[in-house]
Order: sequence, then C-alpha cells, then structure tokens
Amino acid sequence: MYISRQELAAFDVLSSAAKCRSILTLVRALVEVDKEILAELGPAWLGGAVPELYLACVRYKFQDAVDDWQDIVRCLRTGAASCNSLSAWRCAELQTDGEMATPYIQSQTVRKRDGQVLDIFHVIVHRGDYAPVEWEDPSRTLGMPATDPSMAGARVIPSAGSVLVGDAGAILVPGVPDGVGAPSWGD
Repeated sequence: MYISRQELAAFDVLSSAAKCRSILTLVRALVEVDKEILAELGPAWLGGAVPELYLACVRYKFQDAVDDWQDIVRCLRTGAASCNSLSAWRCAELQTDGEMATPYIQSQTVRKRDGQVLDIFHVIVHRGDYAPVEWEDPSRTLGMPATDPSMAGARVIPSAGSVLVGDAGAILVPGVPDGVGAPSWGD
C-alpha cells in the first residue's frame, strides 16, 4: 500500500474560498485515481471486480482532525469513508459510465459553544448538465446523520454568496429564509 500524507498548514490562514478550492483540487485528483482503479479492475456493472458504491457495504464515517482520503480499494477494505472519498468514488463511477458528474464542495463557517470558529467542508456530487441541477450526497445515502458530529454545538455564521448548497444538497438562494449561508465551489 502507498500512503500519501499531505499537511496543509496554510488552512490556518487561507480564506474559506481558498480552502474550498484547495479541497476541490484534491478531490478531483482522487476522482482520477478512482477512475484508474475502475479502468484496471473494471466496474461490476461491466463484469469487473469493483462493486457499485451503493452496493458495496461501505458506510459513511465521520473523521475529526485527521481526515483519511481513501481510494476505492481502501474504502472497500475498511468498509467506511468520509465524504471526500465517497464522493470521489461516485464521481469516478458516474464518469466511467459516461455521465458528466463532478465533485462540489459545501462550506459552512460555524461557531462552537466554546467560541472556536471552524470551517466545515462537505463534498457532494453535481450530476450532469441537467436542468434543474441535480445534486447527490453519497454520505447521506450511506449513513451520515442529519446532524453530523462535526456540527455538534455549532451555529452557522451567515455568509454572502450567489449560490448556496444547503444541508441536504438543495439549492438555496441568498435572501430566502432558509439560506443560512455556505459558499460552494465546483465545476
């Protein structure tokens, strides 16, 4: 097994937007790795060895300070993964099947009970060039609770933006009562 380690110390000083773009770049790279796996081992729907994500007995797992980024094979071995790994797998799967699917980053700035301000990132999947836009959240489908542990004791700090992706992947527009704020970045 090859273990890659990335330590992004700049996250302490970057803006939320720069953090989102950085995470998006890393997720895109993981999508490409997963596509290589699907090309070599073959997806199950084409007679290969890699099961479809939603049939693979892999569950969402919250990861705290250290976030493991896992390729498809590692997800299968551990049986659990966070949003970045699950969304990368799903994007690779859909792209291999000919669909225009890309990762999308949802960001929320929250203040915890102790006053600490955190940027919370969540990776979802933007499906195709459809109208209306389709969003898919593999983490929710695979067991992410409505209130994730990362949000415990937190309140969202509203932010400005032109398009917001809400908690369940719905599009929210600024000025709408539920538009509590998260800039999002994607293709």
